[in-house]
Amino acid sequence: MTAFTQDLTPVAQPGQAIQLDDGDSFEVRQVRRLSPLPAVPIETITVDANGTARDVELTGLEVWDGWMAQLRPLRLADEVPADVSIELDHGGKNAPMWTVKNQRTSIDRATGGVSAYDADADGTVIEAQHAGLTEIFVRGESVPYITVTNGTGAEVDVDLTFSGFLYELTGGSGDGVVAQVPVANTRGN
Repeated sequence: MTAFTQDLTPVAQPGQAIQLDDGDSFEVRQVRRLSPLPAVPIETITVDANGTARDVELTGLEVWDGWMAQLRPLRLADEVPADVSIELDHGGKNAPMWTVKNQRTSIDRATGGVSAYDADADGTVIEAQHAGLTEIFVRGESVPYITVTNGTGAEVDVDLTFSGFLYELTGGSGDGVVAQVPVANTRGN
């Protein structure tokens, strides 16, 4: 099973095993407990007019040893100002986890906005928002970095809110692994 899905769903339930990939090795862990994280705000990132804030460490997403967080930005279309783009890096300043070596994925309010429309049981149209390929897995002190580029002529503040799940992990065996989870750059450091 892939760790990345269109909908933000837990990669594993309590009692199930996951294989953690840090880019150099694999480690199997059992999920002991699972808890939703409805909203995790990060500190405000202020970017000068037509400037770039590079490699800002998202320390607010750090978790304890023995724990892992599965996170996505919650409201990119609302929280990223017009003419501003972000790049999320994982496992180091130049190690984006979901791009090929020669590309960097830049996300703005359009790419982080409405992706699909659906209807509920009554036929009411629902906008299904998603955050593109911005799902990150944070383990211990391996926090992601963000680069924010401001294309406006004025200083901007970016306040992102992440949502997801918190997992307490214990030792485990390789039997019944339900997902491989990248907890650092999958190309190695």
